[in-house]
Amino acid sequence: MNKIYIIATLTLVIVGVYWSGTRIASEKCHAEFAKQQNIKIQNTINLKGKINAETYNTAVTDIRNWLRTKYTIKD
Repeated sequence: MNKIYIIATLTLVIVGVYWSGTRIASEKCHAEFAKQQNIKIQNTINLKGKINAETYNTAVTDIRNWLRTKYTIKD
C-alpha cells in the first residue's frame, strides 16, 4: 500500500514539474516577444521623429520663401 502512495506522489511531482516548466517557458516566450515588439515600436517612433524634424525644419523656410516671392505687398 505504501508503494502505491509513493508512486502516486512521484507521478504527481513529475506532472507538476512538467506543467510548471511549460508555463515558465511560455511566459519567457511572451516576454521576449513583447520586448522585440517594444524595440520595433521604439525604432519606428525614432524614425518618425527624425523625419518630422527634417520636414519641419526645412519646409517652414521653403514655404516662407515661396510665399514671399509669390505674394508681396506693393505700394
